Amino acid sequence: MFTLNRRTVCRWLSLSPLSSLFAPIFKLQAAMVPPFNRRILVAYASQCGSTEEIARAIFRDLQARGCPGDVSAAGKVKSVSGYDSILVGSAVHYYHWLPEAIDFVNRYRTELSRGPNAFFTVHFLNTGNDDDSKKKRLSYLDDVRAVVKPGAEVFFAGKLDTSKLGFFDRMGCRLMGMQDEDKRDWNAIHTWAGSVFVSQVQPGLSHPRNALAR
Repeated sequence: MFTLNRRTVCRWLSLSPLSSLFAPIFKLQAAMVPPFNRRILVAYASQCGSTEEIARAIFRDLQARGCPGDVSAAGKVKSVSGYDSILVGSAVHYYHWLPEAIDFVNRYRTELSRGPNAFFTVHFLNTGNDDDSKKKRLSYLDDVRAVVKPGAEVFFAGKLDTSKLGFFDRMGCRLMGMQDEDKRDWNAIHTWAGSVFVSQVQPGLSHPRNALAR
């Protein structure tokens, strides 16, 4: 039995000789598609496991929003074909993203630039609201911004577990008087995961640049 619904009407209009007249309508309809049922890849680079735990938590929240997809270490991703949106996160080492994450961004710069993207940074230091901390947080993504324009970016306070660090990093932490501590704010992480990509699908909504998630 023939059923007349919106999909049928849109298909008929797209095939009709007047399809060019309805092109703006089709573009508007695509822009209004909510960020649900979008296939998403969450790629991460984690030094001691903290960033991986955040990435997997974000992915679970995206799944709860109805988004299928995958979560994987950035270095293990072989292809980004078939994903509607890509989210990349990395820990910070000596004021830069980990090489694995930077390599991922360079390798898939075209795909990242073509569709909705988002980036999150995880670090134990520079979590304050003072100007110096804000400036340093912004600088963590300089290597990424040189390649791809971030659609959304955020900074999460991380976790320090010196037992998982190398000798020189442990010595550096000791000299700086740093002690093991978990600063991750899971409520902030879940809140961000619940709204990420919305601003890229619904113009007018935005995320501040690499702001500290609270």
